[in-house]
Amino acid sequence: MEFIAHPGPFMSNGQRQPDQLLKDHLLDCQKIAESLGHKLNLGCMAGLAALLHDVGKYSSAFQEYIQSAKIDPNSVRRGSVDHSTAGGKLLYDMFHQPTNSPYEQMLAELVGNAIISHHSSSLRDYWDPQTTADSPFLNRVREKPVAEYDQIKNAFFAEVISLVNFKKSVQCAVCELQTFIEQLKDYSSLFLVGQFIYSCVIDADRTNTMLFEQGKAETWQADGDRTNLFAADYATVVTYLEAKNIDSPATKINQLRAQMALECDQFADRPTGVYQLSIPTGGGKTFSSLRFALKHAAKQHKTRIIYVVPFTTVIEQNAAVTRKALGLPENDQSHVLEFHSNVVQSQTITDDNESEEQGLELIKDTWDAPIIFTTMVQFLNTFYASGTRSIRRLHNLMNSVVIFDEVQSVPTKCISMFNEVVNFLSSFGQTTAVLCTATQPALDAVRNNLKLSENGEMIQNLPAVTEAFKRVEIVDQSHGEAWSLDRLADFVQELAVNKHNILVILNTKSAVKKLYQTLAATNMSEVFKLVHLSTSMCAAHRLSLFTSITEALENGQRLICISSQLIEAGVDVSFECVIRSTAGLDSIAQAAGRCNRNGEKERQNVYVVKITDDDEKLTYLPEIADGQKISLRLLQDMELDTKLYSGELLSPAALRKYFIDFFAREAIETDYPVKHTNLKLMPLMSNQGQRGSIKHATNEDWPLMLLNSSQTIAKFFQVIDSVTQTVLVPYKAGAEFITQLNGELTTEELDATLKAAQQYTVNLFTYQIKALDEAGLLMPLYNDQIIALRSEAYSEEYGVTMAGDGGAFDIAMF
Repeated sequence: MEFIAHPGPFMSNGQRQPDQLLKDHLLDCQKIAESLGHKLNLGCMAGLAALLHDVGKYSSAFQEYIQSAKIDPNSVRRGSVDHSTAGGKLLYDMFHQPTNSPYEQMLAELVGNAIISHHSSSLRDYWDPQTTADSPFLNRVREKPVAEYDQIKNAFFAEVISLVNFKKSVQCAVCELQTFIEQLKDYSSLFLVGQFIYSCVIDADRTNTMLFEQGKAETWQADGDRTNLFAADYATVVTYLEAKNIDSPATKINQLRAQMALECDQFADRPTGVYQLSIPTGGGKTFSSLRFALKHAAKQHKTRIIYVVPFTTVIEQNAAVTRKALGLPENDQSHVLEFHSNVVQSQTITDDNESEEQGLELIKDTWDAPIIFTTMVQFLNTFYASGTRSIRRLHNLMNSVVIFDEVQSVPTKCISMFNEVVNFLSSFGQTTAVLCTATQPALDAVRNNLKLSENGEMIQNLPAVTEAFKRVEIVDQSHGEAWSLDRLADFVQELAVNKHNILVILNTKSAVKKLYQTLAATNMSEVFKLVHLSTSMCAAHRLSLFTSITEALENGQRLICISSQLIEAGVDVSFECVIRSTAGLDSIAQAAGRCNRNGEKERQNVYVVKITDDDEKLTYLPEIADGQKISLRLLQDMELDTKLYSGELLSPAALRKYFIDFFAREAIETDYPVKHTNLKLMPLMSNQGQRGSIKHATNEDWPLMLLNSSQTIAKFFQVIDSVTQTVLVPYKAGAEFITQLNGELTTEELDATLKAAQQYTVNLFTYQIKALDEAGLLMPLYNDQIIALRSEAYSEEYGVTMAGDGGAFDIAMF
């Protein structure tokens, strides 16, 4: 009989194309996975996992399932026949016996886990840390019975690969693994090796299946060499900047920017490493880092450049600036990709629900463009979060240049896990990492520290550069009684007598909205253009507002902007005056970077104010609250000793002192403690120290080489504590995308539409989704995998609202 992997898709004439044979699917996936695996010199391992991933489809039960699905898809439950266990069990039975070497046993664990988990939300735990000595991995490969197991093995070795050649493939994989392990210092890296193999298998399987459905199964190609592309891009950017510099005024600030850009250009000759780019705020780090990245990528033959930013706000502006410098169309997504979030919602998958991916689930979010802009949330989700859509792109982070813009924004609880990933990428993945910020967060000073390259600061004589770049004076208004928002509104009006434009940055969206409404109710709205900025607005909406703000500032229009901290990270605007509610010293420094940014005037004032707890509740923002306390203490210390830190609150020395104090205060948090449990996620990447306690509890040696707990990490890992869901909004072109996604689209059309639609999405909390749903303001698309907002629930003034009233979603989150 012919064993089928996937039924042939229907053609336009209503007839089915030929089915995809199982042997073709396995061999094609092996080819793809091998190519992906070579990025970490683990091609044989990744290929072996792909070769075995669907072996269970050689059972008659699965073939009957396929035939029934062809006749009537509604007659079968998707994933009702387990086909993932067989491949992992085969590898375990053959290579995880007492007679096998430790490397063979470890291979059976690493590769076997990727196989049995390829239709699950994560790899299985080798050891479940919430039990005495349970192993979900062993429960699957050793304990779970596999029907028709002998038939499956016989068919596989008869039709796909001979037993002799299979053993040769295994030994090739064992040699790769042994070579890799000999470079390791600890077992945490093996957790990331497992995630990498998993990524290769997931992408190979989904890619081959999607191409088969499109009738293009033979067209897959690996990433080509992009050396010439990056070299050409570098030349284009240098030409653009030279022309830009000629047209720019010959101010001291512009001269310093040009000098620092040249230093970054020269630094690009350095080898792969972990470097720092500590350009002062307003110093032109976007272009300087791009210049470095393009030249470095061309010289070191990197495959892609990835910008990781703290907020989606920064994505659209920096991507637009990059496209302009490269001479690309404004809506280009093939050369410069903006990746805000997963528009398609992840499915909940359990051991009893092996979902067969189809349609939307096959769409690639794999970051295969040459230049990518994404967020820190998406970057960390790639390594740790539940769901296969994120981890599918992990392998594309190898052999890249990753620019971490405003790296101080890494959540404190995630610092150890962030450092582990960056160290791994640099040491084994041939990826260069650049920590790009004016406020370097001393990640080398924490317990699980970042391994910075020697002499890795791109900017020479940093203290002198910082002093030369100073354009503002910090005016401390934080002592004494805290201010109400009404008092702050009065202060804004007092300053407005002599100022053409003012920026006010507060810590919560509710405070931002209340101050905006207070000022809008005065006659100031007749004299000033008032702008409200919020993360309740989609990216396209915010970009439109940034454009109008820039135009107003350039045209001399009187303007007051009230914003949460979203405007601090990389947004290129320059106000005469800035008011900042007290927060961490890094946030105060970033706010100061929006004042007198180009040195247009003599030093201007940045006012630091303390808002009452009633008006600015930080209960659910503990890191901002802790940062605020340390900043207030620094301000008090400097008031007592005016020579402290050379009298400069924003000096490199003061900032390093701030971060060391902050991490000391938050030391218990950096390993990602899980609320309401005694777990920390960072130690679960290894767990090797648990062997003794397990033996003490069970009186038996642990039967596996590994103990890490991928499943538990994925279950609890969230970069942001509150769970959010991505919703498409009907802002301008967003309404057109919603209409398109409500119709019939091919997978290729879906892919293009979803990428373009990312600028028209907002992430909402669970309670917000529930309220909107109960009010009938949501539209589910594609079997609830995409959620869209109805037009009456989106406001030009506030973004997402309840029926346009602008008042439903005041939350204490920036």
